[in-house]
Amino acid sequence: MLNPIIIFLFLFLFFSCKELNDCTDVDFGPQVLSHSSYSLFAYKGGESLIFKDSLNHELSFHMTPIAKVYSTWTSIAQDVNEGSCKGKMQIKSDLQEVITYFDSDSLDYEIYYSHGVRSKLEGVSPIYFDVMVAHIHDDSEQPANWFLATWHIIDSKGNDEYVANIPVTHEYSEQLTLSNKSFEEVYFNTESDGSVLYFNHSLGIIGFREASKPLWVLDRIE
Repeated sequence: MLNPIIIFLFLFLFFSCKELNDCTDVDFGPQVLSHSSYSLFAYKGGESLIFKDSLNHELSFHMTPIAKVYSTWTSIAQDVNEGSCKGKMQIKSDLQEVITYFDSDSLDYEIYYSHGVRSKLEGVSPIYFDVMVAHIHDDSEQPANWFLATWHIIDSKGNDEYVANIPVTHEYSEQLTLSNKSFEEVYFNTESDGSVLYFNHSLGIIGFREASKPLWVLDRIE
């Protein structure tokens, strides 16, 4: 007769190994924006953005569809790419995003602006953080023949050490003057062709230029 202790040890090791090698998909469910990320959103709904160039021409952008800021969810499944579960396991989440769009009344420009949750994997552990994304493009044809974006992290959700290693893709100025108007805490991206997009959290998009075309600077919000 087998020793009961040996039987116990065998069963313990068997089920322990089974648990360690269990590469079952894991669903972390809804991941919501933090309160601070919500409060930083530049628009409430229904705004029109009026820009001017150096010759005092006006270019208006109107929120669409029907002056709306709305919340949406994106379901993602991230493949585990390291460890014993590499290629055998997915980490699933539903990520919240608040979005609005603006269409220009001429020149075929469209603005997209959002605050959303993003996720990166460390082994089998998802790391969540909130980001701001703003971009503008020429909507006269698809795919767009001109596109420019800026983004940055707005809440690390306690993952400061991790997000510190994410490359910064924008420039930042505590104070910037555009066409004789002064703005504070400006995030911006520039391209070698002269294209530039300016943003701050109080007013949203405050200026842009497509290549060698005029610089448009926010004059007012209606």
